Amino acid sequence: MNDSVSAPSSSKATLVKVGFIVIAVGGAIYFAGFRGRNEYAQLDTPDSAEPYGCVECGHVFNVTPAEFERLGKSGGIQSVREEGRRGRMRLRCPQCGKFGGAPALRCPNDGTTFASGGGTGRPIKCPKCGWSP
Repeated sequence: MNDSVSAPSSSKATLVKVGFIVIAVGGAIYFAGFRGRNEYAQLDTPDSAEPYGCVECGHVFNVTPAEFERLGKSGGIQSVREEGRRGRMRLRCPQCGKFGGAPALRCPNDGTTFASGGGTGRPIKCPKCGWSP
């Protein structure tokens, strides 16, 4: 009689253990699938790029958020401080190698993208039509 009473509870315990293992394995697979993804990854598409212009050589280049993050980690961004002014962020220009990359402007008249000048004291104007912001 003792054997018949313990058999159903033993199978119930086994069923609970198997259920727990299935849930644990399923959860592990679910979270392992998300581990490979980076929710915080920056965009790296041409549409997400912003124009920058070098105040040293005039070269215009595009930088995506992901490239900006890589530049920050590799020393490609510096704070340039002019006397009596607060520091300005500058990106290393891919053409001349100097830290002259500043956010660029786009001319509303002819669509030309050009360096903003950004604190250099030089006049800011479109190289094609002379438009000034």
